[in-house]
Amino acid sequence: MKSWRGARIGASALVTVLLAFGLASGVSATSAPAPAVATYAITGTIVGPGGTLGGIHVFAYASGATPSAVTSVSGAYSMDAPPGDYKIYVEDQGGTYLHGFYDDAIAGNFTISYSSATVVHVTSAPIALLTLTMQTGFHIKGKVTGPGSTSLAGIQVEADSTDYSAFAATSPSDGTYSVLVPVETFTVRFHDPNGMYLAGYYSSGGVVSDLGSATPVPVTTGDVSGINVQLAAAPPWTASLGASATSVTVGASVTLTATTNKDVGPTSFYIVILNADNTVVAAGSSGTSLAFPVTSASPTSRTYHAVVGSAYGFSPVATSNSVTITWTPVPSRYHPIAAVRVLDTRKAIGLSGKLTAGVPRTFQITGLHGIPAGATAITANATVVNSGAASSIYLGPAPIAKPTTYTLSFNKGQVANRGVTVALSPTGALSVTYRASSGTTDLVLDVTGYFSPAAGGDTYHALTPARVLDTRKGIGLSGKLKANTPRTFTVWGHGGVPSSAKAVTGNVTVVNSTTAWAVYMGPAPVAKPAASTINFTAGQIAGNSLTVALSSTGTLSATFMGSSGATTDLVFDVTGYYTADASGLRYVPLPSASLLDTRIGTGLTGKFSASTPRTFAVRGHAGVPTSAAGITGVVSVVNQTAPYALGVGPVAAAKPTTSALNFLKGDVCSNGLTVALSSTGTLSLTYMAGAGSKTDVVLYVTGYFVK
Repeated sequence: MKSWRGARIGASALVTVLLAFGLASGVSATSAPAPAVATYAITGTIVGPGGTLGGIHVFAYASGATPSAVTSVSGAYSMDAPPGDYKIYVEDQGGTYLHGFYDDAIAGNFTISYSSATVVHVTSAPIALLTLTMQTGFHIKGKVTGPGSTSLAGIQVEADSTDYSAFAATSPSDGTYSVLVPVETFTVRFHDPNGMYLAGYYSSGGVVSDLGSATPVPVTTGDVSGINVQLAAAPPWTASLGASATSVTVGASVTLTATTNKDVGPTSFYIVILNADNTVVAAGSSGTSLAFPVTSASPTSRTYHAVVGSAYGFSPVATSNSVTITWTPVPSRYHPIAAVRVLDTRKAIGLSGKLTAGVPRTFQITGLHGIPAGATAITANATVVNSGAASSIYLGPAPIAKPTTYTLSFNKGQVANRGVTVALSPTGALSVTYRASSGTTDLVLDVTGYFSPAAGGDTYHALTPARVLDTRKGIGLSGKLKANTPRTFTVWGHGGVPSSAKAVTGNVTVVNSTTAWAVYMGPAPVAKPAASTINFTAGQIAGNSLTVALSSTGTLSATFMGSSGATTDLVFDVTGYYTADASGLRYVPLPSASLLDTRIGTGLTGKFSASTPRTFAVRGHAGVPTSAAGITGVVSVVNQTAPYALGVGPVAAAKPTTSALNFLKGDVCSNGLTVALSSTGTLSLTYMAGAGSKTDVVLYVTGYFVK
């Protein structure tokens, strides 16, 4: 039986010894303290051939206790032990004397054999042991090199015989080693704790991998030198990182699994998972893989990688691929409400005083106006009034002084409405910025519904845009609208809208108005509405998107808010509907991001030509996942050379029968939209204008629909 498996490198020799003999089970640094018991001193003296020995480590071990002591300069030691049977182990960590055990049956009371060690019985009194004389031995010496005869430092060298094992490590300066051993015959094994070189045994013919082929090294009357080996390079370390998912909802757990091609256990290396700024997420000291769960309580994306290196990820010998995990908001369902004014800077509702250019301002939405905490986004109608310059407004969840996207654009002094679907902040607030270089403007915001991940609410069904009202052609209603006279038309059963629909999304357009002002559209007929859906000037072709609740019988009502005797035509194109069940899509809001800008080559490059449909990819861009079936956003025309309209939908059409945006030549114009994607995740746009006309198009996404 081997007398020890102690190593002088890194860990305590005693712990290794105990493990080797199966005596350390139940010894734990975190175990609860045992009840107090009586202890008795074990004392003695350690000497060597030249006299007393100080600094010698003495251990008394048994299956349940491990008292220890270090000898004083006089060689004396004393350690308290509870009653039990012990074997006394001594070790010179300086490497001058052989380690071994107390044996009172032989001269000097010292043996290298565990099996012949004296059992010391501690019962009810102190024990005084005989003086133990440690012995010197001889050294096995040599040098370890690698490919190209490069000296290798830190290689562990183990000399084993029938009764003895000893360890050393090669010198940092020249790769040499010296192992202290008694007179016996040994096999010598070499091992790189970092796994950079292949382990093996000394053989006169070179390093061998199996013990049976090793050349024995006899130690008889002196040191044995020249036990030199050249180790072959091991296969390089590799690391890879995988994830159980790469896109999940907030609060979901994702398991990251780092894998290496070699076990780090016998080495000084760790498997370490780190985030993008190299902060340690998890570290493992053994095995070839490390699994660790990660999660996020808020929407975010995080990138991780793995290394083989120190416990802190320093000095890696292998680095894995990167993995990005995205936590998206929990998809929400829609709750339509009667339009409620949450902001009117003219009347100090929400905010007091005009918006100043370049100064973001924030106002609360949830917890007020019947909109509950936890709402993630709203549908609304935004109206700019008294603007001092042609510019645009940004609405979003975060205050931004210089936003790169906008929600609605307008001309100087224009009363401009735009339907919007916009994300709220985690606290349920909205921020607004007037993007002009200078000046002020007023802003009005009427909320028509909200999205919430809470139970209940409606789900969305996207449609290919369809016209359900055109008073010019007798679709839905015949004849123009007369001022202040509400008219009602049926939506159920038209344009693909079923009788289960509770609300619809679409685009309303005013044509041939004989006077300026506004049109209201809602579930109930109102002769004098308190809020408008779209504002316009006399004769202007003006459009606006909206999400609006239907009446209980599936109808919508419209009122032309004009002077007596005034008339207008009205057009309404439906793009989708909501039902009060789980059969449709749920909504995930996004911070506004650019999907298309032909001015700079985002999505498509080059201007649109009239009547030439163009298609671009939406899924996989600007935060829209591959599972998305529809989006919300803001579409704009810029630098248009002729007036008319823009068609947007899932199917390419040279002559669309519906429009998402109407405009004049050179008009600063945008509109919100809710639109279905094609089966391949694309959108198609057509510039509806005279031959030879051209325009740039910009589209920002504000959210998407998923099952």
